[in-house]
Amino acid sequence: MPSLIIRRDGKPTKEIELEKALTLIGQKADADISIEDAEGIEERASILLVGEDYILDELAESAGTKVNGKATRKCVLKDRDLITIGEYRITFQDKRDMQKPQGIEDDAAVLELIEKREKDADKSSPAEKKAERTIYAVLGLIVVGIFFWSYQSHLGRQAAEAQAKAAQANKAGQEAKKVDPFQENARAVAQSMKRTDSAAEAPVTAPKP
Repeated sequence: MPSLIIRRDGKPTKEIELEKALTLIGQKADADISIEDAEGIEERASILLVGEDYILDELAESAGTKVNGKATRKCVLKDRDLITIGEYRITFQDKRDMQKPQGIEDDAAVLELIEKREKDADKSSPAEKKAERTIYAVLGLIVVGIFFWSYQSHLGRQAAEAQAKAAQANKAGQEAKKVDPFQENARAVAQSMKRTDSAAEAPVTAPKP
């Protein structure tokens, strides 16, 4: 039969078998599992048997119940799941699925591992987290600045190349307009010779009497 191993401050206290279909956990006088709640909540959580599954249900609005280090409102419990409520550590033990008996010593190892994970997740101080966010922000600005500078340099190179091509084309046009003096002289001589030949070929007309 499934059971709960209840500890407080890391020390084993007692083991309770889940004989009822509904097990109430809280500070209420008639709770099946009585705990001292720092918030004074009478009904903290319940464990309900549905079919063959045991379902943990968070009853308090503060959602201070955790399963394996994660806050939860409702979940199906599995063998060796660790329920954390304030200073209490409650291990769900389902012998129906166990291949070999598990003692409190083994549960203590599970508890130690989960508590270590919780400490590792929360070990960063607010100042360290703020400094980390600042570093990420500065790195982001540097990356944006490098990208912007590269883009501006690319545009500058394109503009310089366009200006150089325009100047080259302008220079070529000006040079094309220039007249070679030797060509001009040759052209003048050719035209003069053409006029002389034309005059020589013209028929001589005798004067009228």
